[in-house]
Amino acid sequence: MSLKQFNKSKKNDFIYIREEIKESSFINFRGLLDGSLLSHDRVFKQLPFLFFITVLLIFKMGLQYENQKIYKELVKTKKEVSELRFKHIEYGIDLMKMNRLSEIEKRVKDVGLEIGPISGEVIKIRVAKK
Repeated sequence: MSLKQFNKSKKNDFIYIREEIKESSFINFRGLLDGSLLSHDRVFKQLPFLFFITVLLIFKMGLQYENQKIYKELVKTKKEVSELRFKHIEYGIDLMKMNRLSEIEKRVKDVGLEIGPISGEVIKIRVAKK
């Protein structure tokens, strides 16, 4: 192939910018308003892909809704655990106060039992087995 033939074939292959813009600008505002945009073959070829994207978006929205619901439940549970932890600490403090020797003596006197002063001696109570 000579250089002249190559230049001629190259000249015929060239597409002007205006023609290319006309071919590629099938999406315009008027076409969107009058609905002719949807009647193009290019749009019909892309419909399965558009449906697939739509299904993915709907699925994503559903997952976001579920995640928000789970997050709200998690926050609620964390708050409840924190409240229960504080109650546990409070009850532990109350139990320690009630197990003090002075508190036990005071409650025994309120009931009406007479107990002498507590000495350091430990008395073992043995029960006979049957």
